[in-house]
Amino acid sequence: MIPITVLLVIIGFLAILPFAVPALHLEAVGYLLSARPDDYEAWTYYGGLLIKRGYYASAERALREALKLKPNYDEAWMKLGEMYRRLDMAEQAEDAFGHLTGDYLA
Repeated sequence: MIPITVLLVIIGFLAILPFAVPALHLEAVGYLLSARPDDYEAWTYYGGLLIKRGYYASAERALREALKLKPNYDEAWMKLGEMYRRLDMAEQAEDAFGHLTGDYLA
């Protein structure tokens, strides 16, 4: 288990990293996920990073992993739906957006 202080230092470093070296940021988040594979928020964040880099198949896998861990996680469904919409996959986008709860839509 990684001590919380170390995680906070790493997270602080990662906050400035996207501006310096985007590919390294992606690798660092992937590495952190190997230490915390049950973190659905981290999987969702990672999926969003992958979408930004154009790695759509990997992004879909990351977001699906988040949804395995927390099936009603709106942020993951939203990112998945937006990715599908960007890829002109209307049926899949509609399905993803259909999983959003009323709280998220308000």
